Amino acid sequence: TTLAMEDLKLTAALDKSNTLVLFKTVNYQFSKTMYQSALDNLTVILHRDPCNIEALCLRGRCHFMLRAYFESLKDYSAAIHYDPTSFMAFYYRGCVLRRANPWLAIRDLSTAIVLDVNNNSA
Repeated sequence: TTLAMEDLKLTAALDKSNTLVLFKTVNYQFSKTMYQSALDNLTVILHRDPCNIEALCLRGRCHFMLRAYFESLKDYSAAIHYDPTSFMAFYYRGCVLRRANPWLAIRDLSTAIVLDVNNNSA
């Protein structure tokens, strides 16, 4: 895994516009609880493609893990705005809202279940 990460870093350094490499780096960073580094790279991706639902949802998760709940909600809400069928955005936004606004959380979690044809969020 360490050698693979070194290869990713080298590739990213050689081709800074390679979004796929940046996403792989982000996934590695997230899995190693390097949330701030992942967040920074996701912000780079979103500067290139502000409508990237996967990047918005993953950045929302990074914000959540860093206890930046309002920022997390903003990312999930943006993902829902760009793709109102994104069950993951509804699911994670519902998780963030659980304590602050249970009624909205229930609505979002219910929507996630309806949208999720594979029942990943059930």
